[in-house]
Amino acid sequence: MVPDPLYEAPMPPLSKCDEPHKVPSGFWKVVAVEDAGTLRVTAFVRGQGAARTSPVIDHLTTVDEVERRSGLDLFWQLPDADEAAMEAVKNLAWAQGWCN
Repeated sequence: MVPDPLYEAPMPPLSKCDEPHKVPSGFWKVVAVEDAGTLRVTAFVRGQGAARTSPVIDHLTTVDEVERRSGLDLFWQLPDADEAAMEAVKNLAWAQGWCN
């Protein structure tokens, strides 16, 4: 899985690149798994300045936060009440099991 970029702040260009480019200020990832009819979701946002050795779980957030920062509406096909409830929760216990 490749994380998707965030362009929230200007970042300096890569020093050894000779073509115009834009460096992301961070990255996001949403993991959704359907298990026996239940949709389980967890989300992560990692800033460009985060240490490479920082545990993924330290960057846990909500889908609402990813949507706010990316400008996307990720689970728009769900009924509004289900979407709102699912996107507002960090789901730490499930994310810890997924990250290990």
